[in-house]
Amino acid sequence: MLMLVLLAGCPDGGPSDVCGIASTGPGGSVEVGLGDPFIPVVEGMDVSAEFGLQGFYMFVVNARVRDLGVIDGEAAVDFELTGAGGEALSRDNGCRVRMFTDIGGGTWQLDSASFLAIAPAFTATLDGTQVTLRVTVTDAAGLRAVDERAFTARLPLTPGAR
Repeated sequence: MLMLVLLAGCPDGGPSDVCGIASTGPGGSVEVGLGDPFIPVVEGMDVSAEFGLQGFYMFVVNARVRDLGVIDGEAAVDFELTGAGGEALSRDNGCRVRMFTDIGGGTWQLDSASFLAIAPAFTATLDGTQVTLRVTVTDAAGLRAVDERAFTARLPLTPGAR
């Protein structure tokens, strides 16, 4: 009876949340990017944050994967932004199950970009500093790919300015 109850939460009999799958090891590759459409992050480039609707500065982030088991276009994605000392600069948005689109050649890209909010405590000192953007993508089999790139963060002069 317990097994029937457990399976009822998972219509296909598999895990209902890719974020809950433990990593089984490295697999495939991921490339962290920005915006929609995807723009690769080049080490050391200047990247402007945007002022978001919820009152936070944020980076519009994106990712592409190859050779990961993106089943039905789904994988677990976690973006994070850290400072030069390794401190977390982004608000914790944790792992999210996200949809990917097959863009050909064995490459899958996020259906839409994500918004990675910067913790308010860091916005006053962020402009002109070196930060690292990291993305971790985990497929349904637990294979995990990680990419990180350093860039110089820039803030608009006033909220909403570009």
